[in-house]
Amino acid sequence: MKAAEPTRILRIITRLNVGGPSRHVVWLTRGLRDRGYETRLLAGRLAPGEDDLTSFAADNGIPVTPVPSLQRDIRPGADLAAYRTILAEVRRFRPQLVHTHHSKAGFLGRLAVGRANRELARAGGPKIRTVHTFHGNMISRNLAPLKARILGATERWISHSALTDAAILLSEDQRREMVEEFRFVPADKVFLVPNAVDLSAYEDLPESGRFRAEIGASDDDLVIGMVGRVAPQKHYELFIRLAHAVRAELPRSLFVVVGGGDGLSDLKRLAGELHVADRVRFPGVRVDLPSVYSALDVVALTSRNEGTPLSIIEAMAAGRPILATDVGGVRDLLTRELRGPIESRRLAVSLEERGLLCERDDERGLARALVRLGRDAALRRRLGMAGRRYAFEFHGLPRLFDDLDALYSRVLGRAAGGALS
Repeated sequence: MKAAEPTRILRIITRLNVGGPSRHVVWLTRGLRDRGYETRLLAGRLAPGEDDLTSFAADNGIPVTPVPSLQRDIRPGADLAAYRTILAEVRRFRPQLVHTHHSKAGFLGRLAVGRANRELARAGGPKIRTVHTFHGNMISRNLAPLKARILGATERWISHSALTDAAILLSEDQRREMVEEFRFVPADKVFLVPNAVDLSAYEDLPESGRFRAEIGASDDDLVIGMVGRVAPQKHYELFIRLAHAVRAELPRSLFVVVGGGDGLSDLKRLAGELHVADRVRFPGVRVDLPSVYSALDVVALTSRNEGTPLSIIEAMAAGRPILATDVGGVRDLLTRELRGPIESRRLAVSLEERGLLCERDDERGLARALVRLGRDAALRRRLGMAGRRYAFEFHGLPRLFDDLDALYSRVLGRAAGGALS
């Protein structure tokens, strides 16, 4: 009996920079291969100062097809070239489904599929379906008002049109923002698929001493870390200001910026201006994240905009207490029930607190919460243990693969409920 042909997926991401979305697409490409999917991954050019994650894809056995003209900024000439490259790849690969990640890849990829589908319709061929993942809310970034209006109107048009078959959102808060507040995406196209992480390296945690020794931390020091690329929406400046705000209450505290980006020099300058350079460490981009998290006493997130940050899931898997701003899907990770993405089922999950939340940009509130964590080791242990249980139960990769397999089947008309219109 002839084996079934694999389902062809063309996956497109604007750039494969260091960050959660890039690792997400690599894990998906690798994990779905064993479920009968043949995936081709396209990625555009990094922005200046960003670190490349292509080696991570290679380590996972995932080849990446570069699209040099695909980039984050709006540049009509380069955007047209990227559109033509993507269209040529769609014609060559003939995928059943195109799944896009990030705004620019989502816009150009879905436009290219629209053109290809018109050609296929004339030839009597099957329609290519599209799925787009919103890894964050683009309008929550620090965008100029005119640019935000243009991007919002563009996304609203393309998501409400026949160019989009399904849209993936990462959290209930993001769904409210994107569907109800801004009306970027129609509710009947939305699927909630919470983020997931490869947690195998966190099952047996390494000793914390090596990284603490590297950054000059003693056993008595309180080490607070923030992990991820240095980008405006992450608001690392607030993290540096916290070092100044709590220096009297937590005299043995050290603040660690684990990540890279073109804003590092500004952060170092700010630490100097606030006279906390001796209390802030910049070890750069690290691949030994289990060792890093194991060495931290508190993991912080001071972002102004998030989807569902993978760094928080990893920190919880390592048993670290979280201090975070209440943005994007962070509240869902730390306090709420998790809703199943495909069947809208309610999963039984403990409502144990897994971290402390503060309002966005609330330096005073974050400082008070950090002092509370710093002075209460029992609280840190309780939050860390609750987070570790939650992360392993609900945010491992097997659940993500199950969700995407079910979603793709539904979009392609193979699951109960029939084909989408």
